[in-house]
Amino acid sequence: MAAEQKKPEEKNTENPDIDRLLGDDAEKQIISSPKISHDLKRQTTEKLINELETQAEDLRIAHITLEESRDKYLQLYEFAPIGYLTLNNKAMITDVNLTGAMLLGIERNKLLKARFRKFIAQTDFETWERYFITLLKQDNKQTCTLTLTRGDGAAFPARLEGVRITGSDGTITGHIAISDITERKRAEENLVATLKRTREQQAALSKISFSPHLFSGDVHGLSARLTEISSGVLGVERASVWLFNSKGDELRCIDLYEVLFDRHSYNKVLKRSEYVNEFDALNRAKFIDAHDPLTDPRTAGYLKGYLKSNRITSKLDAVIRVSDQNLGILSFEHVDRQHHWESDEISFACQLADQIAITLLNRDRKRAEDTLRESEEKHRILLEEASDPIFSFTPEGQYKYVNPAFAEGVGKPVEEIIGKSIWDIFQKEEADKRFSSLSQVFYTGEKKIIEVRVPRENGDRFYLTTIAPVKDTAGKVIFAICSSKDITFSHSKCDAINSNKIAKVLPLSPVPR
Repeated sequence: MAAEQKKPEEKNTENPDIDRLLGDDAEKQIISSPKISHDLKRQTTEKLINELETQAEDLRIAHITLEESRDKYLQLYEFAPIGYLTLNNKAMITDVNLTGAMLLGIERNKLLKARFRKFIAQTDFETWERYFITLLKQDNKQTCTLTLTRGDGAAFPARLEGVRITGSDGTITGHIAISDITERKRAEENLVATLKRTREQQAALSKISFSPHLFSGDVHGLSARLTEISSGVLGVERASVWLFNSKGDELRCIDLYEVLFDRHSYNKVLKRSEYVNEFDALNRAKFIDAHDPLTDPRTAGYLKGYLKSNRITSKLDAVIRVSDQNLGILSFEHVDRQHHWESDEISFACQLADQIAITLLNRDRKRAEDTLRESEEKHRILLEEASDPIFSFTPEGQYKYVNPAFAEGVGKPVEEIIGKSIWDIFQKEEADKRFSSLSQVFYTGEKKIIEVRVPRENGDRFYLTTIAPVKDTAGKVIFAICSSKDITFSHSKCDAINSNKIAKVLPLSPVPR
């Protein structure tokens, strides 16, 4: 490389004295060196000078490269993102880079020969002493975390990583890298706080999800319990549950819990006509996390009629929703202090809203069950008190239900009839006739009316029976319900009329004398 930069044939014309000196020196080396070969001694002085000049150029270039490398590493050292310190065996600073000086908040020249201990927070003196003693005794890297104090008195958490260096003269020094871990420490603290909140949130959810109010559908009871528990977990001053009316144009508060006064209230109403934009926002989103509700476009409309009068400065609304239908909101509010809602808090509020939604579903289910139960009880009374026989059949001809009138008609107790077949109750001929008509209803799915006879010791009874199919959602007949009308009297009357007609037609028999 040197040869490319400066050709061997070129001579130094700027300083002829150098050429003369190099020549004289070359001649002396050739004459005084007994080990140089005979051929080398014959080389001209000029050639030897050129070779020496080439070597000198190589050394100059190597020196420049070394300086550039040193400058490069010096810059890396000075402007590294972490501070570097060199301490002697008495923990006095003998060298420090610019970053280290900036971290400690002191000019570098004032740090030299200063004891590093003066920058250690008093609570960490013992930790530092143990660390530095271990550093000087061990060959491997040593680390520790402690609090340092800057020149202006401000403290910050720092991580120290150090190694022991033994010089050629046996001098021991400690080389320490210092990192400001404020952000990492803050992230760790935030994580710990989040985990703590999450545990509290899960405990609260567990209490609420196993509440008897939830299973019974008591939405007012659950709301009162939920607002008390959740306000403590989230640290809010106000927690409330609001439900939409059937038209969705009004939100009515069914429970507001105020922590400061430890009281519950209700019946506050928000109307869509007054808060169109806010109602639309609730219809579009699963939650509204208004860190500043006074300026947030999703909640700013509440300013005059709600936010300002209640001194609300932070608001979180979780929508209570079932099958894309908004049923209401669960609201949390801070008073007179700003708050930024964290993701875990939002998730917690949404899960609580889901618990209210489940309660509302259970309420509606319970209402439907109560209505059905009342209807069934009403029909049961009608069936039980009916004077006409009413009964039902399975496709196999087994009695599924019979009322007391039917049992009285066949002369058997109810419990001896249910579960039995037609053939267990009637003679085969009569049973076959009934089952044939029953089978036709199951097959065709159409109602059928038949006349049946019920043999009794005090005389047969006759009934006009209607067999009606009962179908499932697929249209399949699953059982048949029958109702009978006693026509025995009409049947007997017809028989008597027919007998009289026959008597008039037949000739009278002679009366024996």
